[in-house]
Amino acid sequence: MALSTVQEYIDEVRVLMQDRRVPYRYSDESIVSELNIAMLETRKMRPDLFMKYFRTPYPDFKPEEPTVEVPFEPIYRMALVYYICGKCVLRDEEENDEARAGKLLAKHARSILSTEG
Repeated sequence: MALSTVQEYIDEVRVLMQDRRVPYRYSDESIVSELNIAMLETRKMRPDLFMKYFRTPYPDFKPEEPTVEVPFEPIYRMALVYYICGKCVLRDEEENDEARAGKLLAKHARSILSTEG
């Protein structure tokens, strides 16, 4: 299944950010850090998606463990990618990046809050 592992999230973010040539603009570490933050931000918005983690800590993903599965509902996985991309764009210093980042972060929120999946 697409977007099952940490590496698949890294790869998808690189595709959307057009960051596929070494040296990368965004390190694996920064992408995975944003994946961890995306999970926390998403949990604030939709705690029902994290019910099995109410009594146990959510996994903390690490770039050195790229084959670890990201346990998340398949229909909402792209929303995490949008969040990660939005946060990466915020680090860029171009004038139009703030608007682009805002659109990506809003797309994350719309996708997570949508009842249509």
